[in-house]
Amino acid sequence: DADSDSDADSDADSDSDSDSDADSDSDSDSDSDSDSDSDSDADADADGLAIVGTYTGGSGTFTITEDSWQHYVPPPPAETIYDWTISSYNNEEQYAVAQNASDNMWGPDLWTRFDWTFHDGTLYFCMATYDSPTEFSTLSVPESDSSSPADTGCRGDWFWTALHPM
Repeated sequence: DADSDSDADSDADSDSDSDSDADSDSDSDSDSDSDSDSDSDADADADGLAIVGTYTGGSGTFTITEDSWQHYVPPPPAETIYDWTISSYNNEEQYAVAQNASDNMWGPDLWTRFDWTFHDGTLYFCMATYDSPTEFSTLSVPESDSSSPADTGCRGDWFWTALHPM
C-alpha cells in the first residue's frame, strides 16, 4: 500500500479497515462496535438509556440504571426485590431487553422486554413479556399498545404501570 504502516489498506493506522481510527470496524469512532457513537455497545444511543432514574409506581419503587431495572415491593406481606440485567435498549423504539435474575419469583433466568411510553407527561411501562426463553425472542413479541396506557394495552388487556420520579 502507499501509506507508511504495514497493513494492506491505504490509511495510516495499523488495522485492516479503510477508516482512520485504530479499531477494526468500519465506522469513524474509536470504539470497537459498528455504530457511530463513542460508547462500546451496539446501539446508536450515545446519551444512554433515556429513562434512568428512581420512581414510585404500582406496588413499590423502581430503580432504572444503564444496566439494571429493579422493583422493590415493601411489606406486607413480605419485602420483595425483583432484579433484571439490561442487555440492550432502544430509546427511539422505547424498549429495554433484560434478563431476569435467578431469584426472581416470576421467570427466573428468562428474558423480559420493558416497553415504555410517555402519555400526558407521565412515564408508563409495560412488561411486554417476562418469560421469553432467549434475549432475541423478546423482540418478536408484539409491540404494546400505548394509545391509552392508564387503561389498557399492555399484553392485551393489562394496564401499563405509571412511574413518578422520586
